[in-house]
Amino acid sequence: MRTYPDLIRHRLSRLQLTDPQSATPGALLHAMGAMQAQDPAMSKLAIGIRIPGTVHAGVEAAIAGGEILRTHVLRPTWHWIAREDIHWLLELTAPRILAVMKNRLAELELDASLLHRTTTLILNALEADDTLTRAELMSCLNRNGIRTNENRASHILAHAELHGLICSGKPVGTQHTYALLERRATRQVAFQRPEAIAELAGRYFASHGPATAADFAWWSGLTLRDAKAGVASLDPARFSAAVVDAHTYWYAPAPLPAFPACLLLPAYDELIIGYTNRDALQLADNFKKVIAVNGLFRAVVLLDGQVAGIWKRTPKKDHLLIETEFFRSLTRSELEAVELAAQETGRFWGMRVQMSG
Repeated sequence: MRTYPDLIRHRLSRLQLTDPQSATPGALLHAMGAMQAQDPAMSKLAIGIRIPGTVHAGVEAAIAGGEILRTHVLRPTWHWIAREDIHWLLELTAPRILAVMKNRLAELELDASLLHRTTTLILNALEADDTLTRAELMSCLNRNGIRTNENRASHILAHAELHGLICSGKPVGTQHTYALLERRATRQVAFQRPEAIAELAGRYFASHGPATAADFAWWSGLTLRDAKAGVASLDPARFSAAVVDAHTYWYAPAPLPAFPACLLLPAYDELIIGYTNRDALQLADNFKKVIAVNGLFRAVVLLDGQVAGIWKRTPKKDHLLIETEFFRSLTRSELEAVELAAQETGRFWGMRVQMSG
């Protein structure tokens, strides 16, 4: 592995985009360690495109059954994780996230006493009904004189999640709900901290490699020191190192399929967001179209392993509108490949596709 195209080809395989190896969402999330779930609809597509034949209803069933759970873990944002991994991942990463949140909680006047009260109210409400929406939980707090405006609601809920008390519940229609973690996932494994770092590093570099220690630190939310300890723990019989453009990358070597003609990758897909060093994408002048300054990661059109444009979906009454913006002129065969990929996206949602762009 010597070039960026080599690196991308490895990543597409290890991320199960060209070499799918998981039969269920739970198995996929266990292998991946975690997948960002900031955009609920797009994150479900990110799961579906990695499991051949999977449709939206199949991912929804895994969510409803608790096979995969959505919560704040790793760096402070939403992630999907396998049910059996939630406890040890929270124990490993939550303390650092809570430390980062401390100043913001003080700005929002959410001190320890008030957070204890909000948590008690939330737990009591979920004890009686474990499919409550955010709005229903915040209404409960409001009735008890607790302000939830100005981003307090998000921090109150994240605080309870990071303490291992609540997580995602069964969806109600299209609405996300909360449930008691103890009802959704029993503790299955326990690690000492060095073991947990090694376990997460092994999962990350096996599923996301080739990647650097800095990439792992970004993705996991761990310190660079912890990330380097994770790299040092990698089994040399499974992992190799390679230098590309003066950066050292670790990965699990494997036979590589050819580049797919086209992939419509969802917003916040792990191929884009799973690394702090995104030089391999070779976005040049189009970087800000894919990754905006406000942290918005857009859905991308991947042609022969290169980002060739962005796309967005708009569900209509009787079809799915897919709008594209390309960074260069496409050949007829490339346009046909985009059309086929769009039809696959429509199949996931069970909708007829109409293209625009």
